[in-house]
Amino acid sequence: MKRLCDGLCGLVLLSLALGCARDDAPRWDLGPPEASVVDAAHDASAVDTVAFARDVRDVTAPPTEIPRPDDVSDVRDVACPAERPARCGTSCCAGPCHEGTCEELVGVTGGPALTCAWSRAGNAWCWGNQPLFTTVDMEHMTPFRLPHLTLVRQMSVGARRACAVTEPWPGLRELHCWAVYARPARVALDADARPEQVAVGVDHVCVRVTGGRVRCFGENARCQLGVGFCGAGVTSGSSFDAPQVVRDERGGELTGVTDLVAGERHTCARMVDGRVYCWGSDESGQLGNGRVSPACMGDRANLCDPVARPVAGLSDVARLTAGARHVCAAKADGTMWCWGENDRVQLCGAQSGSVVTRPTQVAWLRGVREVTAGEGHTCVTRVGADGGAFDVVCCGQHMHGQLPPSPQGW
Repeated sequence: MKRLCDGLCGLVLLSLALGCARDDAPRWDLGPPEASVVDAAHDASAVDTVAFARDVRDVTAPPTEIPRPDDVSDVRDVACPAERPARCGTSCCAGPCHEGTCEELVGVTGGPALTCAWSRAGNAWCWGNQPLFTTVDMEHMTPFRLPHLTLVRQMSVGARRACAVTEPWPGLRELHCWAVYARPARVALDADARPEQVAVGVDHVCVRVTGGRVRCFGENARCQLGVGFCGAGVTSGSSFDAPQVVRDERGGELTGVTDLVAGERHTCARMVDGRVYCWGSDESGQLGNGRVSPACMGDRANLCDPVARPVAGLSDVARLTAGARHVCAAKADGTMWCWGENDRVQLCGAQSGSVVTRPTQVAWLRGVREVTAGEGHTCVTRVGADGGAFDVVCCGQHMHGQLPPSPQGW
């Protein structure tokens, strides 16, 4: 990833995963994003950690019933409930209103200072203080529809750039990326490599393409592209503008990837068989290989890992997330396992100490269904032992209000 947003985006992502992306999940109202967005820039001098997770809120309560056309003669005469204040023509909107149509939000992503969401119709909105295709540095404290991006299917936002997978024609997908003060530009991929998912780090981008393969481009000083070596090999500099093939531990092309996440300078992939592969920088043990390599640059670049390797002792993974320098995985049995940097208790008590180099179970957490990480915090949704109420719990850094102020939460 990037320097991930340590503000609201983690909880919004979990909310959308429950309420929009999964048809079998309980539905509840998100409403328009709040007007204020917290800048999640890291300030090591102001770290305030919370040692144990706190409940955020019960999300099983059904939304206030909204009148349907067959319930009332004219819905324009009925005020929208406070939980869904937006009106779109004659309807009450849970999401954005665009060109007279209520948009259903299906995804959200966030970086250090920018959050973006996209709808089922393929429109995208962003808010925060990172420039949005403009020539001046301006803040968008309310959602701003991206004018040069349509038919969006998935997005990822980093500290210095953002990318989106679009579908301009059924079955035809493209990858578009942009840096600050720039419009989206199409990224050329192999003819047989259709983009399906993108993950953006601080200086690198990785794309899952057809066949469960991965292509990466950008900075490679810390082996974050997984191409088999650090730097740019025989070329000058240490970056690649064109997407490169990610290699596995045998030197062949990595295949079988079903999910992709990026930290600041490392990347991890969930495989079709439930295993996890990681590559790149390992200064905080985020590769889960039992070691720490704080200076894997230059003549010590061999201490990073330039190829994708399996994380030993981890299997049956259903959900995967990466913070700046930590990784957490939720298994199919509802347990959660974390590793990497732990200086802000972002591993949720999996183990004491500032660094955990191998996957370690968070023993007190059960029933985990979704998990997402910010730069220095982690949030999960879990379900009760009887399959009842969902709730959201978080742990880690709290200096920007990432965690609820009380056990009751929001």
